[in-house]
Parts: sequence; structure tokens; C-alpha cells
Amino acid sequence: MNASTPGAVVGVDYYQKLGVTPFINAAGTYTILSASTLPEQVQAAIALAAQKPVHLMELHKAAGEYLARRLRCEGALVTSGAAASIKLATAACITRGNKSAIVNIPTDMEGL
Repeated sequence: MNASTPGAVVGVDYYQKLGVTPFINAAGTYTILSASTLPEQVQAAIALAAQKPVHLMELHKAAGEYLARRLRCEGALVTSGAAASIKLATAACITRGNKSAIVNIPTDMEGL
């Protein structure tokens, strides 16, 4: 359902609807504490992007290439968060660029 779908409700406080209590986060940016609040310009960019479907693999590749250029490094990869980044970095260290090892990484890590 998107904003133009009949029956879509804009501005619903789903935390309240679900009985989840918001709090003042004085601890810092932790995933378990819902990370951090997003600046208004980030919220606006997300709202705009939500209106335009794209092929995610194309977006993923283009975003990585853009970041690599900006960071002046050979490659970059956007992940969903720190845990995903650590998992991918570990896989990169285990395989060390060996393409046959990359496709043979066991998903349960049994035997490693």
C-alpha cells in the first residue's frame, strides 16, 4: 500500500497503535534502541525515494560506486547496519577474493 492507495492513512502513530512506548535515548546510537532519529533532509529523501520504484540491484551497485568515488577507495557496499557490515567483512576476510570460496561459504559455518 502506498500513499495514493485508497484506505492508506498518513500520519498514523504506529508505536501508539501497537502500545510501544517511546523514550528519550541518552545512551547513543544502538540498533536495539532503534538506532537514531533521522534528520529532516534524510526523512525527505526517503519519502521521495518511496514514490519512485527502481531495480534494487541497480541502486545497490550505483550507491556503492558513488560511495567508493567519494571515499576514494576501490569499492564500497551499503548495508542495513553494523551487524550486516560485520558479517560481510568476515566473509570477505574468509574468502580473500577467492571466487570459488565465495560461492562455497557455508551458511551455517559448520566445519570452519
